[in-house]
Amino acid sequence: MSELRDRMIRDMTVRGFARRTHTAYIAAVVKLAKHYHRSPDQLTNDEVQTYLAHLINDRKLSWSTCSQAANAFRFLYHVTLGRPRTDFHVPLPKQPQKLPEILSREEVWRLLTVPPLPRHRLLLMTVYSAGLRVSEAIALKVSDIDADRLTIRIEQGKGAKDRYVPLAARLLQELRAYWKTTPPRTWLFANRQGTRPIDVTVAQKTYMLAKLRAGIVKQGGIHALRHAFATHLLEAGKDLHTVQRLLGHRHVTTTMRYFHLSQGRVLTAGSPWICRSRPPPEPWRRRRPPPRASARRLRGESTSPISSGPTAPTIDARIGWLALSIALCTPSRSAAPLRSAAIAPSARRAAPSASPTTPVATATAPNASAWPPSVGSPPAAAKSCRFPTSTSSSRCPTRSTRWRKVTRG
Repeated sequence: MSELRDRMIRDMTVRGFARRTHTAYIAAVVKLAKHYHRSPDQLTNDEVQTYLAHLINDRKLSWSTCSQAANAFRFLYHVTLGRPRTDFHVPLPKQPQKLPEILSREEVWRLLTVPPLPRHRLLLMTVYSAGLRVSEAIALKVSDIDADRLTIRIEQGKGAKDRYVPLAARLLQELRAYWKTTPPRTWLFANRQGTRPIDVTVAQKTYMLAKLRAGIVKQGGIHALRHAFATHLLEAGKDLHTVQRLLGHRHVTTTMRYFHLSQGRVLTAGSPWICRSRPPPEPWRRRRPPPRASARRLRGESTSPISSGPTAPTIDARIGWLALSIALCTPSRSAAPLRSAAIAPSARRAAPSASPTTPVATATAPNASAWPPSVGSPPAAAKSCRFPTSTSSSRCPTRSTRWRKVTRG
Protein backbone atom coordinates (compact mmCIF):
# COMPACT_ATOMS: atom_id res chain seq x y z
CA MET A 1 0.00 0.00 0.00
CA SER A 2 3.01 2.27 0.17
CA GLU A 3 2.82 3.02 -3.54
CA LEU A 4 -0.89 3.77 -3.34
CA ARG A 5 -0.25 5.99 -0.31
CA ASP A 6 2.41 7.96 -2.17
CA ARG A 7 0.11 8.46 -5.16
CA MET A 8 -2.72 9.66 -2.92
CA ILE A 9 -0.45 12.08 -1.01
CA ARG A 10 0.92 13.41 -4.32
CA ASP A 11 -2.60 14.05 -5.64
CA MET A 12 -3.60 15.85 -2.44
CA THR A 13 -0.46 17.97 -2.50
CA VAL A 14 -1.07 19.03 -6.10
CA ARG A 15 -4.60 20.12 -5.22
CA GLY A 16 -3.42 22.16 -2.26
CA PHE A 17 -4.88 20.11 0.58
CA ALA A 18 -3.72 20.94 4.07
CA ARG A 19 -1.42 18.69 6.07
CA ARG A 20 -4.14 17.78 8.50
CA THR A 21 -6.34 16.75 5.57
CA HIS A 22 -3.56 14.47 4.37
CA THR A 23 -3.36 12.83 7.77
CA ALA A 24 -7.14 12.36 8.12
CA TYR A 25 -7.63 10.90 4.62
CA ILE A 26 -4.70 8.49 4.89
CA ALA A 27 -5.90 7.30 8.32
CA ALA A 28 -9.42 6.60 6.96
CA VAL A 29 -8.04 4.56 4.03
CA VAL A 30 -5.71 2.60 6.34
CA LYS A 31 -8.66 1.63 8.58
CA LEU A 32 -10.61 0.52 5.51
CA ALA A 33 -7.74 -1.77 4.41
CA LYS A 34 -7.39 -3.24 7.92
CA HIS A 35 -11.11 -3.97 8.10
CA TYR A 36 -11.06 -6.15 4.95
CA HIS A 37 -7.39 -7.22 5.20
CA ARG A 38 -6.91 -6.30 1.57
CA SER A 39 -5.56 -3.43 -0.43
CA PRO A 40 -8.12 -0.67 -1.07
CA ASP A 41 -7.69 -0.93 -4.86
CA GLN A 42 -9.06 -4.51 -4.67
CA LEU A 43 -12.33 -3.51 -2.98
CA THR A 44 -15.60 -2.87 -4.76
CA ASN A 45 -17.96 0.03 -4.30
CA ASP A 46 -20.46 -2.14 -2.45
CA GLU A 47 -17.81 -3.19 0.06
CA VAL A 48 -16.88 0.43 0.69
CA GLN A 49 -20.52 1.34 1.23
CA THR A 50 -20.92 -1.62 3.59
CA TYR A 51 -17.94 -0.38 5.60
CA LEU A 52 -19.56 3.06 5.94
CA ALA A 53 -22.73 1.41 7.21
CA HIS A 54 -20.59 -0.52 9.71
CA LEU A 55 -19.13 2.74 11.01
CA ILE A 56 -22.60 4.24 11.47
CA ASN A 57 -24.56 1.28 12.83
CA ASP A 58 -22.03 -0.87 14.67
CA ARG A 59 -19.33 1.51 15.85
CA LYS A 60 -21.77 4.37 16.43
CA LEU A 61 -19.37 7.01 15.15
CA SER A 62 -20.46 10.59 14.68
CA TRP A 63 -21.76 11.83 11.38
CA SER A 64 -18.78 14.15 10.88
CA THR A 65 -16.31 11.25 11.23
CA CYS A 66 -18.24 9.09 8.76
CA SER A 67 -18.58 11.99 6.31
CA GLN A 68 -14.84 12.60 6.46
CA ALA A 69 -14.19 8.93 5.70
CA ALA A 70 -16.59 9.04 2.75
CA ASN A 71 -14.76 12.08 1.33
CA ALA A 72 -11.46 10.23 1.68
CA PHE A 73 -12.87 7.22 -0.21
CA ARG A 74 -14.26 9.44 -2.97
CA PHE A 75 -10.87 11.04 -3.47
CA LEU A 76 -9.07 7.68 -3.49
CA TYR A 77 -11.33 5.92 -5.98
CA HIS A 78 -12.31 8.84 -8.20
CA VAL A 79 -9.07 10.84 -8.35
CA THR A 80 -6.19 8.53 -7.49
CA LEU A 81 -7.54 5.26 -8.97
CA GLY A 82 -9.60 6.97 -11.72
CA ARG A 83 -12.73 4.87 -11.29
CA PRO A 84 -16.14 6.04 -12.55
CA ARG A 85 -17.79 8.42 -10.10
CA THR A 86 -19.89 6.54 -7.59
CA ASP A 87 -21.23 8.54 -4.70
CA PHE A 88 -20.61 6.85 -1.37
CA HIS A 89 -23.74 7.82 0.49
CA VAL A 90 -23.62 8.76 4.16
CA PRO A 91 -27.09 9.53 5.53
CA LEU A 92 -27.37 12.88 7.25
CA PRO A 93 -28.89 12.35 10.69
CA LYS A 94 -30.68 15.01 12.68
CA GLN A 95 -27.92 16.60 14.65
CA PRO A 96 -28.83 18.51 17.82
CA GLN A 97 -28.07 22.20 17.45
CA LYS A 98 -25.61 22.77 20.27
CA LEU A 99 -23.83 26.01 21.05
CA PRO A 100 -20.42 26.14 22.73
CA GLU A 101 -20.13 27.49 26.24
CA ILE A 102 -18.73 31.01 26.07
CA LEU A 103 -16.23 32.23 28.63
CA SER A 104 -17.03 35.52 30.29
CA ARG A 105 -14.49 38.34 30.50
CA GLU A 106 -13.82 37.57 34.16
CA GLU A 107 -13.17 33.91 33.39
CA VAL A 108 -10.83 34.83 30.54
CA TRP A 109 -8.92 37.14 32.86
CA ARG A 110 -8.53 34.38 35.47
CA LEU A 111 -7.49 31.96 32.75
CA LEU A 112 -4.75 34.26 31.48
CA THR A 113 -3.26 35.00 34.89
CA VAL A 114 -3.03 31.52 36.46
CA PRO A 115 -0.35 29.82 34.25
CA PRO A 116 2.94 29.75 36.20
CA LEU A 117 5.21 29.91 33.14
CA PRO A 118 5.36 33.18 31.12
CA ARG A 119 5.50 31.19 27.90
CA HIS A 120 2.20 29.44 28.57
CA ARG A 121 0.57 32.69 29.65
CA LEU A 122 1.81 34.41 26.48
CA LEU A 123 0.42 31.61 24.30
CA LEU A 124 -3.09 31.92 25.77
CA MET A 125 -2.97 35.72 25.57
CA THR A 126 -2.03 35.57 21.90
CA VAL A 127 -4.86 33.18 21.05
CA TYR A 128 -7.49 35.32 22.81
CA SER A 129 -6.31 38.84 21.92
CA ALA A 130 -6.05 38.07 18.19
CA GLY A 131 -8.78 35.42 17.90
CA LEU A 132 -6.41 32.86 16.35
CA ARG A 133 -6.88 29.19 15.66
CA VAL A 134 -4.51 26.99 17.60
CA SER A 135 -2.72 25.97 14.39
CA GLU A 136 -2.22 29.64 13.49
CA ALA A 137 -0.96 30.56 16.96
CA ILE A 138 1.72 27.88 17.18
CA ALA A 139 2.94 28.69 13.65
CA LEU A 140 3.70 32.34 14.45
CA LYS A 141 7.19 33.58 13.71
CA VAL A 142 9.09 36.46 15.25
CA SER A 143 9.01 38.27 11.92
CA ASP A 144 5.19 38.18 11.93
CA ILE A 145 5.01 40.65 14.85
CA ASP A 146 4.94 44.25 13.60
CA ALA A 147 5.32 46.54 16.62
CA ASP A 148 5.28 49.74 14.54
CA ARG A 149 1.93 49.08 12.86
CA LEU A 150 0.56 47.06 15.82
CA THR A 151 -0.39 44.12 13.60
CA ILE A 152 0.20 40.38 13.51
CA ARG A 153 0.58 38.67 10.15
CA ILE A 154 -1.10 35.28 9.84
CA GLU A 155 0.71 33.42 7.08
CA GLN A 156 -1.16 30.69 5.24
CA GLY A 157 -3.93 30.15 7.74
CA LYS A 158 -6.90 27.88 7.20
CA GLY A 159 -7.75 27.76 3.52
CA ALA A 160 -4.21 28.87 2.54
CA LYS A 161 -5.06 32.53 3.19
CA ASP A 162 -2.97 35.32 4.67
CA ARG A 163 -4.50 38.04 6.84
CA TYR A 164 -3.60 40.68 9.39
CA VAL A 165 -5.02 40.94 12.89
CA PRO A 166 -4.52 43.77 15.41
CA LEU A 167 -1.77 43.56 18.01
CA ALA A 168 -3.04 44.64 21.43
CA ALA A 169 -0.87 47.03 23.44
CA ARG A 170 -1.02 44.74 26.48
CA LEU A 171 0.12 41.79 24.38
CA LEU A 172 3.00 43.86 23.02
CA GLN A 173 4.17 44.56 26.57
CA GLU A 174 4.04 40.86 27.41
CA LEU A 175 6.00 40.03 24.24
CA ARG A 176 8.73 42.53 25.12
CA ALA A 177 8.97 41.19 28.67
CA TYR A 178 9.19 37.64 27.30
CA TRP A 179 11.87 38.74 24.84
CA LYS A 180 14.06 40.04 27.66
CA THR A 181 14.04 36.72 29.52
CA THR A 182 14.10 34.11 26.74
CA PRO A 183 14.39 35.69 23.29
CA PRO A 184 13.00 33.37 20.59
CA ARG A 185 14.87 32.85 17.34
CA THR A 186 12.60 31.86 14.48
CA TRP A 187 9.39 30.54 15.94
CA LEU A 188 7.55 32.45 18.61
CA PHE A 189 6.51 29.22 20.35
CA ALA A 190 9.21 26.71 19.41
CA ASN A 191 9.93 23.29 20.87
CA ARG A 192 12.84 22.61 23.19
CA GLN A 193 15.28 22.13 20.35
CA GLY A 194 14.04 25.24 18.54
CA THR A 195 13.76 23.37 15.24
CA ARG A 196 9.98 23.60 14.74
CA PRO A 197 6.87 24.97 16.47
CA ILE A 198 5.29 23.19 19.39
CA ASP A 199 2.65 20.58 18.72
CA VAL A 200 -1.07 21.26 18.89
CA THR A 201 -1.46 18.82 21.77
CA VAL A 202 0.98 20.89 23.85
CA ALA A 203 -1.18 23.99 23.40
CA GLN A 204 -4.32 22.03 24.28
CA LYS A 205 -2.77 20.64 27.45
CA THR A 206 -1.59 24.12 28.41
CA TYR A 207 -5.14 25.42 28.14
CA MET A 208 -6.66 22.52 30.09
CA LEU A 209 -4.18 22.93 32.96
CA ALA A 210 -4.88 26.66 33.10
CA LYS A 211 -8.62 25.99 33.15
CA LEU A 212 -8.21 23.60 36.09
CA ARG A 213 -6.12 26.15 37.99
CA ALA A 214 -8.71 28.89 37.34
CA GLY A 215 -11.58 26.69 38.53
CA ILE A 216 -13.51 26.89 35.23
CA VAL A 217 -15.91 24.02 34.61
CA LYS A 218 -17.19 25.04 31.17
CA GLN A 219 -16.64 22.57 28.36
CA GLY A 220 -14.34 23.16 25.40
CA GLY A 221 -10.68 23.27 24.47
CA ILE A 222 -8.39 26.12 23.53
CA HIS A 223 -10.71 27.00 20.63
CA ALA A 224 -13.07 28.43 23.28
CA LEU A 225 -10.78 31.47 23.44
CA ARG A 226 -11.46 32.15 19.76
CA HIS A 227 -15.21 31.82 20.42
CA ALA A 228 -14.91 34.25 23.31
CA PHE A 229 -12.95 36.71 21.13
CA ALA A 230 -15.67 36.86 18.45
CA THR A 231 -18.54 36.93 20.94
CA HIS A 232 -17.03 39.72 23.02
CA LEU A 233 -16.43 41.80 19.89
CA LEU A 234 -20.07 41.49 18.81
CA GLU A 235 -21.26 42.33 22.30
CA ALA A 236 -19.03 45.42 22.25
CA GLY A 237 -20.83 46.68 19.12
CA LYS A 238 -18.43 45.70 16.32
CA ASP A 239 -20.01 45.14 12.93
CA LEU A 240 -20.28 41.68 11.42
CA HIS A 241 -18.00 42.34 8.44
CA THR A 242 -15.11 43.43 10.68
CA VAL A 243 -15.44 40.32 12.84
CA GLN A 244 -15.54 38.18 9.71
CA ARG A 245 -12.26 39.60 8.44
CA LEU A 246 -10.56 39.27 11.81
CA LEU A 247 -11.58 35.64 12.10
CA GLY A 248 -10.60 34.83 8.52
CA HIS A 249 -13.97 33.41 7.49
CA ARG A 250 -14.63 33.05 3.79
CA HIS A 251 -18.42 33.22 4.09
CA VAL A 252 -20.37 35.55 6.34
CA THR A 253 -22.76 32.74 7.23
CA THR A 254 -19.98 31.19 9.31
CA THR A 255 -19.64 34.41 11.31
CA MET A 256 -23.41 34.70 11.71
CA ARG A 257 -23.19 31.76 14.10
CA TYR A 258 -21.73 34.04 16.76
CA PHE A 259 -24.92 36.09 16.82
CA HIS A 260 -26.50 33.17 18.67
CA LEU A 261 -23.66 33.30 21.19
CA SER A 262 -23.68 37.06 21.86
CA GLN A 263 -26.46 37.56 24.38
CA GLY A 264 -25.87 41.27 24.94
CA ARG A 265 -28.58 42.47 22.54
CA VAL A 266 -30.94 39.65 23.42
CA LEU A 267 -30.86 40.04 27.19
CA THR A 268 -31.29 43.82 27.06
CA ALA A 269 -34.73 43.37 25.51
CA GLY A 270 -36.08 42.25 28.89
CA SER A 271 -39.02 40.05 29.66
CA PRO A 272 -42.70 40.86 29.01
CA TRP A 273 -43.46 39.90 32.60
CA ILE A 274 -41.07 42.60 33.82
CA CYS A 275 -42.63 45.13 31.44
CA ARG A 276 -46.11 44.42 32.77
CA SER A 277 -45.06 44.81 36.37
CA ARG A 278 -43.94 48.39 35.79
CA PRO A 279 -46.40 51.13 36.74
CA PRO A 280 -48.10 52.83 33.81
CA PRO A 281 -46.60 56.17 32.79
CA GLU A 282 -48.32 59.31 34.08
CA PRO A 283 -50.33 61.24 31.50
CA TRP A 284 -48.71 64.42 30.34
CA ARG A 285 -52.00 66.32 30.31
CA ARG A 286 -54.96 66.12 32.62
CA ARG A 287 -58.39 65.49 31.27
CA ARG A 288 -60.55 68.55 30.83
CA PRO A 289 -63.13 68.92 33.65
CA PRO A 290 -66.80 69.19 32.74
CA PRO A 291 -68.10 72.76 32.24
CA ARG A 292 -70.28 74.48 34.78
CA ALA A 293 -74.02 74.52 34.63
CA SER A 294 -74.17 78.15 33.51
CA ALA A 295 -71.77 77.49 30.67
CA ARG A 296 -73.74 74.45 29.63
CA ARG A 297 -76.89 76.52 29.51
CA LEU A 298 -75.16 79.04 27.24
CA ARG A 299 -74.22 76.25 24.87
CA GLY A 300 -77.81 75.06 24.80
CA GLU A 301 -77.26 71.89 26.82
CA SER A 302 -79.63 70.61 29.46
CA THR A 303 -78.50 70.86 33.10
CA SER A 304 -80.89 68.19 34.33
CA PRO A 305 -79.20 65.02 35.64
CA ILE A 306 -81.82 62.94 33.86
CA SER A 307 -81.41 64.34 30.35
CA SER A 308 -77.95 65.84 30.05
CA GLY A 309 -77.60 65.44 26.28
CA PRO A 310 -76.92 68.55 24.19
CA THR A 311 -79.73 70.28 22.37
CA ALA A 312 -79.47 72.27 19.13
CA PRO A 313 -77.46 75.37 20.19
CA THR A 314 -77.73 78.57 18.15
CA ILE A 315 -74.82 80.50 16.66
CA ASP A 316 -75.24 83.28 19.19
CA ALA A 317 -75.05 80.77 22.01
CA ARG A 318 -71.78 79.39 20.60
CA ILE A 319 -70.27 82.88 20.35
CA GLY A 320 -71.43 83.64 23.86
CA TRP A 321 -69.83 80.48 25.20
CA LEU A 322 -66.53 81.31 23.49
CA ALA A 323 -66.47 84.79 25.01
CA LEU A 324 -67.49 83.50 28.42
CA SER A 325 -64.81 80.83 28.46
CA ILE A 326 -62.19 83.54 27.95
CA ALA A 327 -63.70 86.26 30.15
CA LEU A 328 -64.05 84.62 33.54
CA CYS A 329 -65.06 86.73 36.55
CA THR A 330 -62.33 87.51 39.09
CA PRO A 331 -62.93 86.54 42.75
CA SER A 332 -61.85 89.95 44.11
CA ARG A 333 -63.47 93.38 43.50
CA SER A 334 -60.36 95.33 44.43
CA ALA A 335 -58.36 94.12 41.44
CA ALA A 336 -57.25 96.97 39.21
CA PRO A 337 -58.73 96.98 35.71
CA LEU A 338 -56.31 96.12 32.95
CA ARG A 339 -56.10 97.53 29.47
CA SER A 340 -57.28 95.83 26.35
CA ALA A 341 -53.69 95.24 25.23
CA ALA A 342 -53.58 92.21 27.50
CA ILE A 343 -56.54 90.53 25.89
CA ALA A 344 -55.83 87.16 24.36
CA PRO A 345 -56.13 87.01 20.56
CA SER A 346 -59.03 84.60 20.90
CA ALA A 347 -60.93 87.12 23.03
CA ARG A 348 -60.37 89.84 20.44
CA ARG A 349 -61.72 87.65 17.71
CA ALA A 350 -64.74 86.70 19.80
CA ALA A 351 -65.61 90.30 20.82
CA PRO A 352 -65.12 93.02 18.15
CA SER A 353 -63.85 96.42 19.17
CA ALA A 354 -67.11 98.21 18.26
CA SER A 355 -69.20 95.80 20.33
CA PRO A 356 -70.43 96.79 23.84
CA THR A 357 -68.97 93.53 25.15
CA THR A 358 -65.38 94.79 24.80
CA PRO A 359 -65.16 96.24 28.35
CA VAL A 360 -66.34 92.94 29.77
CA ALA A 361 -63.69 90.96 27.89
CA THR A 362 -61.05 93.61 28.61
CA ALA A 363 -61.59 93.52 32.33
CA THR A 364 -61.87 89.80 32.75
CA ALA A 365 -59.66 88.03 30.18
CA PRO A 366 -56.26 88.64 31.88
CA ASN A 367 -57.55 87.15 35.13
CA ALA A 368 -58.52 83.84 33.51
CA SER A 369 -56.57 80.95 34.96
CA ALA A 370 -54.13 78.97 32.81
CA TRP A 371 -55.53 75.95 30.95
CA PRO A 372 -55.12 73.09 31.61
CA PRO A 373 -54.77 73.58 35.37
CA SER A 374 -51.63 72.25 37.03
CA VAL A 375 -51.66 68.85 38.72
CA GLY A 376 -52.85 69.13 42.31
CA SER A 377 -54.16 72.70 42.05
CA PRO A 378 -57.16 73.41 44.34
CA PRO A 379 -60.52 74.18 42.76
CA ALA A 380 -61.41 77.80 42.13
CA ALA A 381 -63.09 79.58 45.05
CA ALA A 382 -66.67 80.78 44.80
CA LYS A 383 -66.99 84.30 43.48
CA SER A 384 -68.43 86.88 45.89
CA CYS A 385 -69.77 89.25 43.24
CA ARG A 386 -71.64 86.81 41.16
CA PHE A 387 -74.92 88.68 40.63
CA PRO A 388 -74.55 92.39 41.61
CA THR A 389 -77.46 94.77 41.17
CA SER A 390 -75.52 97.26 39.09
CA THR A 391 -72.84 96.87 36.45
CA SER A 392 -71.46 100.41 36.75
CA SER A 393 -69.68 99.82 40.10
CA SER A 394 -68.59 96.25 39.47
CA ARG A 395 -66.75 94.41 36.78
CA CYS A 396 -68.96 91.35 37.27
CA PRO A 397 -72.14 91.85 35.26
CA THR A 398 -75.39 90.18 36.15
CA ARG A 399 -76.61 87.13 34.37
CA SER A 400 -79.15 89.02 32.26
CA THR A 401 -76.74 91.84 31.46
CA ARG A 402 -73.97 89.40 30.50
CA TRP A 403 -76.27 87.49 28.16
CA ARG A 404 -77.58 90.72 26.60
CA LYS A 405 -74.13 92.18 26.02
CA VAL A 406 -72.71 89.00 24.61
CA THR A 407 -75.53 88.31 22.21
CA ARG A 408 -75.98 91.89 21.04
CA GLY A 409 -73.02 91.81 18.67
